[in-house]
Amino acid sequence: SSYHTLLPTVDGVEQAPGFAHCASDVDYRSDKDAVRFSLDIASAYPPEAGIASWRRDVALERHEQVTVTDEYTLSADRTELVVGFLTPCAVDIAEEGVVKLSARETATGLESASGRVAYDAGVFGVSVETVETNDERLREFWGDRLFRVVLTAVKPAKTGQLVYTITK
Repeated sequence: SSYHTLLPTVDGVEQAPGFAHCASDVDYRSDKDAVRFSLDIASAYPPEAGIASWRRDVALERHEQVTVTDEYTLSADRTELVVGFLTPCAVDIAEEGVVKLSARETATGLESASGRVAYDAGVFGVSVETVETNDERLREFWGDRLFRVVLTAVKPAKTGQLVYTITK
């Protein structure tokens, strides 16, 4: 679901379910220093999303960072582009262009990781939502709440590049 996985929602339209909506042009490469995974996710969306192409590249530089780069073309002007992700971490969005994720103890007594997600503040506004974990199985591990970080681009460009860099 686009709600929690850094997948785009375009004017309220999310990725469609089922094999008929799978990604295409998938490539994977790995060596001792890095892993790169790329795919075109446009076919994962119904036509009403208005996505002509959406190439996603995920690059892991081992022990350093993960960079997600999206290059997209929309088939028509759109009102809003939203990208979100869920985290158990405490979230600080005070610094423009950076989401700081601080370690937080989970219900099992383990501590979540911490890190930073850098994004283009010239494109996105950012907000944080508290998500109550009502499902008992989720609550057993994550506790009573998670946080959803929401990046919103109002009137996104028809063609663009979005970059998210995740570091420790």
